[in-house]
Amino acid sequence: MEDNNGKFRVYTLSNRCLIEKFSNKCLPAKCGKDQKYWEGSCYYFQRTIKMTWYYARKNCSKQTMTLISLETEREYEFVKKSYFQDKKFPVLIGLTDENQEGEFYWEGTGKILGSFTSWQPGEPNNQGLRENQVHININGWNDIDKNLPSYWVCEKILI
Repeated sequence: MEDNNGKFRVYTLSNRCLIEKFSNKCLPAKCGKDQKYWEGSCYYFQRTIKMTWYYARKNCSKQTMTLISLETEREYEFVKKSYFQDKKFPVLIGLTDENQEGEFYWEGTGKILGSFTSWQPGEPNNQGLRENQVHININGWNDIDKNLPSYWVCEKILI
């Protein structure tokens, strides 16, 4: 991040703010209405309306967010705790292999699926040769048909 003089500022994260390295000044994390801040990102949990993967992605985009990229087990546990306490599942995430079957990437960051995964046994299986998007449920990740409506999570990475 740059200040008005074009110099870079260095930040670290606490639970509720960005901390400027040299001044230790706490800058509140800015998340939108109905969004939750957690470890450098804002999250929007849609718990009332189910949509297909493409419509959920479009809805996230309207909020300048993307479908969530679950790149660490810690973030995955945060989402499971946030959603599954309400028994709201399955939940769409931003993982897809729509460009090349079997090569999953996070649509929000463009990153190839890394070492952390939580696939259900037997998944991904591309059942019916049309499962290119992913949702999570209490048993793990599952590749699904793009037309299956589910709840979803949007994410905006702040730093």
